[in-house]
Amino acid sequence: MKERILRRELTGSRSVWVACCTLLTGLAAGYVALELALSALNTPPLWRSLDKWWLLLSEPLLSLERPAVLVTGLICAVLGVVFIIAALSVTRRPRLSIELDDEQGMLIVDYQVVAAALARVARTAAGVGQGQVWVSVGADQALVQVRPTSGIPVDTERVGQALRDELQRNGLAEQLEVKVEISTNGVVGQ
Repeated sequence: MKERILRRELTGSRSVWVACCTLLTGLAAGYVALELALSALNTPPLWRSLDKWWLLLSEPLLSLERPAVLVTGLICAVLGVVFIIAALSVTRRPRLSIELDDEQGMLIVDYQVVAAALARVARTAAGVGQGQVWVSVGADQALVQVRPTSGIPVDTERVGQALRDELQRNGLAEQLEVKVEISTNGVVGQ
């Protein structure tokens, strides 16, 4: 059960893509069924008869050169495959999971929260002001960029060790690798 909840919290919903595919397919099938029913009852079509639709769609294709027809078909096929893949693929939400000590619980943390915590630690370890540290957290890496104050060197190893210690304390050391970059351009007077 824990794995199911974790998967639901860490992966995004496909409902928008599935709804789009279903709606488009349902509208097309519904319209064709309605026109077929009207044709079977010998009543005038709602918009155009299916025979007229066939002529309307096939005439331009028949008048085109063979490569143009192939390119049109290929474009339609690619769009169809893209919609199906998007509807069936799993997306990942920007979140990490932290195992709790009792092995029954799980803590889900957004990337933004982890980035803010790492920025605070890096700022303190580097001895720089707010706004001189930029952190980007991905699925398996945290990139920390520090812009030092002009004339005051920053120890990359010290900042990296402080960040690794913070990840270790929060149970994220196995999930994230830290990469520290110190900018060659400094900030004046921070």
